[in-house]
Amino acid sequence: MGEVVIEKQLLAERVTKEDFSLEEMLKLKTLARQGKAERQALEQIQRDFTAQYADGLGADAAVRRGFIAWALRDHDAAREVLSGAKGKPEARLLLGWIAEEQGDFDAALDLFAQAGKQLSDPTLARTAAIRILIQGGRIGEAEKQLAALEKRGPEHPELHHLRGRLLESEYRLSEATEAYAAALDLDPDYHPAAFRLALIYDQRGNEDAALEFYQRCTSEQGTYVGAAMNLGLLYDEREEYEKAMACFQDVLGHEPNNSRAKLCYKNAEASLDMYYDEDQRKEQERMDQVLRTPITDFEFSVRSRNCLSKMDIHSLEDLVQKSEPEMLAYKNFGETSLREIKEVLGAKGLRLGMKREETERTKKRERLKSLQQIGADSELLMKPISELDLGVRSRKAMATLSIQTIGDLVTHTEAELLAVKNFGQTSINEVKQKLAEMNLTLKPMDG
Repeated sequence: MGEVVIEKQLLAERVTKEDFSLEEMLKLKTLARQGKAERQALEQIQRDFTAQYADGLGADAAVRRGFIAWALRDHDAAREVLSGAKGKPEARLLLGWIAEEQGDFDAALDLFAQAGKQLSDPTLARTAAIRILIQGGRIGEAEKQLAALEKRGPEHPELHHLRGRLLESEYRLSEATEAYAAALDLDPDYHPAAFRLALIYDQRGNEDAALEFYQRCTSEQGTYVGAAMNLGLLYDEREEYEKAMACFQDVLGHEPNNSRAKLCYKNAEASLDMYYDEDQRKEQERMDQVLRTPITDFEFSVRSRNCLSKMDIHSLEDLVQKSEPEMLAYKNFGETSLREIKEVLGAKGLRLGMKREETERTKKRERLKSLQQIGADSELLMKPISELDLGVRSRKAMATLSIQTIGDLVTHTEAELLAVKNFGQTSINEVKQKLAEMNLTLKPMDG
């Protein structure tokens, strides 16, 4: 479920190049609606376009300008610009997509019909019309138009997807499944077909298959919001609450006001707390028993035993407090002894440094709780770090420290951030300023 970031230069190059196709428009529109960075880049290109064509837009430029406004969901501006280029079929197609998004299906059908007669390849216009017919329950018309398209060829994932939708409307789910699978054979990243497959498997109770196809829709290429929501609900049912929360958080990253995602996140968080309370108690009892095991119970080499004794390590609990570098820094303790100790710990499900990591996690949880207790907004803390719109160096530091949310960030100290390579005082000042705008701070050095 990772964010796709497009640099402004690449975005500009794709939007303004002469052979920018309708298919590219659709893909770029999807990307531009997925995240803040993409949207901001496209907004800057919109301003550049406006300045470049201040004296008036030609038909080709109007189509590009209209596309940008549509991708940014500025339907009024898009319609105004495109109305001056209605002689171009691409303008009619874009106007049809806008009408469809606004629920004016009759106008959309009329525009798609006009565009389909003029475009050299009418597939996009005609599949859009068929999609509307299916949604409106006009199955006979949709069947007739789809059959005509299928005869024309060539194969296109959208044709298989629409065939699946028609089969679903007749409750022929097995055949619909085959149609969606055929769409994915042509394009493994064709999310609409993956989403329909996930829904069918979900309804049939085949959770494993549903999970697989929901996950396809929430891949690194972008988030299919409906799939992320349903995937979260599935994880919640399976009591995989952390994964559920990640999905709901992903939805909120794209739709911050999605009330259902907010509620589901809070419910999963509450369930996670209850789940952890009982499970952690049992696990802690088991772990405490293992950690109390004395070092003398194990057949370490003489050199290892001597080193452990001199380091005042007498139990497994003492041992897992130490990190690998600390062990290796001790006189006469080498790689052979380290391998020996790691094998013993691994057999018990333990590792060097784990106790220190647990302590750090506990401190992070306490830090977040203390922030919430003094009035910090829980929804703000779970927002993705991309909301801060940080510079490149700052973003790299966040990735290095596995910081994904604003809540993750405020559990780190200034010293921890400055310890990251190439992260200097300028970057730390940027982070602190962004947090201050939200009435938040980095973790105090003594906290």
